[in-house]
Amino acid sequence: MNRVPGSASASHLPSDYTNEFGSLFNGYRRQMERIDELLQSLKAQHKRQREAEILALQAMINPHFLYNTLDQLNWLAIEAGQEKISRILSLMGKMFRIGLSNGETMIPIRDELVHVESYLQIQSIRWGDGLTYSIEADEALKELYIPRLTLQPFVENAIIHGFHGRRTGEIRIEAEREGNAPRIEFRIYDNGVGLRADWSEKKKRRTGGYGIRNVKERIAAYLGAPYGVQLHNLDGQGTLVRIVLPVIHNLEEAEEESHVADSHH
Repeated sequence: MNRVPGSASASHLPSDYTNEFGSLFNGYRRQMERIDELLQSLKAQHKRQREAEILALQAMINPHFLYNTLDQLNWLAIEAGQEKISRILSLMGKMFRIGLSNGETMIPIRDELVHVESYLQIQSIRWGDGLTYSIEADEALKELYIPRLTLQPFVENAIIHGFHGRRTGEIRIEAEREGNAPRIEFRIYDNGVGLRADWSEKKKRRTGGYGIRNVKERIAAYLGAPYGVQLHNLDGQGTLVRIVLPVIHNLEEAEEESHVADSHH
């Protein structure tokens, strides 16, 4: 059987036939071109749909939408005499504001501490006198900058996992800079159950809470070595988190640190 000249692709079909084969090839070519047009149209339509979905999601998490919604819920709680709920909503609004921070990667340590304390206050409403906490940082340190949402995930991990099944718990947060050293160290203590026996193996497998992994990965991406996070089991009970970060005075320095970290990767 003789092979028909040309390939399966419409663009390579012969065009010099004047008989019934020529009509067949021309019809097949037009059909393939029409199918290609339809595919391109579907791709464009799908792209527009995806873009519309993204815009809708962005609108949902728009700061103004969040603030307005929380404000409305807060007024409803006040009118209903639900003071605790009103307080929680007010603290959540503060956390959202700092968490978004107009898209800035770095924020003042003062704001970061307000963010983590707002979370602790929300938890205190639920725990009552069972949860105690303290935050210690010199005023001068509070003017320096830190990657946003660095501390809260570790505090949340301590409350959810370290204090699981308990009615009491204590958390201490300390920020310290030794003299004029170019580094700041944050320490987060809790008196919970401590790290699991296999925590070091879990760390090698890159498992653990999403929030904690996210903090570690962001510090590695933005700042690089020698900065980062270390977790330690305390001799008695509980966990110590050590977070070492560079001294950053403003957003310009933050950008420079980020560029230095990029050059190390």
